[in-house]
Amino acid sequence: MYDIFSYFHMPPRATISLDQLDVNYFDLVKKEQSERKIHEINQAYQKISDPSQRVYQLFLLKGIDLEQYKLSSQKLLEYFDLQETIEDMQPHLLEQYYVELHNQIKQLLSQIDEYLEDNNLTEAIEMALEVRYVMRLQ
Repeated sequence: MYDIFSYFHMPPRATISLDQLDVNYFDLVKKEQSERKIHEINQAYQKISDPSQRVYQLFLLKGIDLEQYKLSSQKLLEYFDLQETIEDMQPHLLEQYYVELHNQIKQLLSQIDEYLEDNNLTEAIEMALEVRYVMRLQ
């Protein structure tokens, strides 16, 4: 496994500048001639640009495999209820709801960074698991 953050010259954080990521991505692609290497760059870009995958990679760098953790039963029930709400929602309301989900993801990512800075791995892992479920709601 390689560090996708350093690969793109990005800080190992849940929140990153997507604009800077794009600049760094295009710089890497422009310098490459090998199709294999460009394919590798594209795969790494997909991982780091997706919040759920980025968080997963961030925890792997810390030696933590998020696949070994499960969201609490209470949170799972909340997300199942949200999924049903979305399925029943009128189409004209969906766009606003997706904006709210996007904002929730941004907030969760910021919380992950704060918890990691405070070395509170338990809460950071819980937030990371929530990111995965909120992403599935989109």
